[in-house]
Amino acid sequence: MSITFHHYDKHSLLIQWMDHSQILAEKISLINSLKQRYKNTISINAGAGEILIVFHKEVVFSRIEDEIKTLYADLSKELISSTSWNLPMCTEFADLEFEDLSSHTGLSKKDILDIHYNTTYTVEFIGFLPGFPYLSGLDERLQIPRKKTPSKSIKSGTVAIANTTCGIYPQESPAGWYGIGRCPIQLFDPLSNPPVFLKAGDQVQFYEIDLNRYNGLKKSPIDINELKSHG
Repeated sequence: MSITFHHYDKHSLLIQWMDHSQILAEKISLINSLKQRYKNTISINAGAGEILIVFHKEVVFSRIEDEIKTLYADLSKELISSTSWNLPMCTEFADLEFEDLSSHTGLSKKDILDIHYNTTYTVEFIGFLPGFPYLSGLDERLQIPRKKTPSKSIKSGTVAIANTTCGIYPQESPAGWYGIGRCPIQLFDPLSNPPVFLKAGDQVQFYEIDLNRYNGLKKSPIDINELKSHG
């Protein structure tokens, strides 16, 4: 059993993974099993390596943990239903941080971008800001610690990296990550269903666009389905 349980009150149970090698597939499968088993009696919040379950009424945790252990043992090993996306990115902005990245990695801007564009990232989860995707798969050559002093503001759409992760800031925000480009696609739209088109398990690859194309996509957004990879 590679999961552990922690309960904090009479309603909340935290499930954590000890082995992260298969965490994404197991996490998604377990969430689906929990929703089927407990239906409308729970709320689920998923993090990178854990699931927080809040029960709508008091429960006996010893019984619940036994039930979840059984669900976990019976997890389906089928492939996760996921979508591959090609997202545009423009690097023609003065506030990007290639100088810091080059100083840390020893790579030129061109080398950094070549590695980035040839990387396929996986959406681990959405968090921090509405629509902010945490993307695993950052090449070891691009890994850099978070800033010791976060920037007070980073522009909406900024593609940024830190530690082992890449992300996209859907809104203007303070940031401890290093910006390498800007994506013109709206990641969070409260009027859409769903409001966030990326989901855990999806694959993401970036491609270069120039400033004219960036401005055009900001003014006239394209259909999200056009961003799906068909290759």
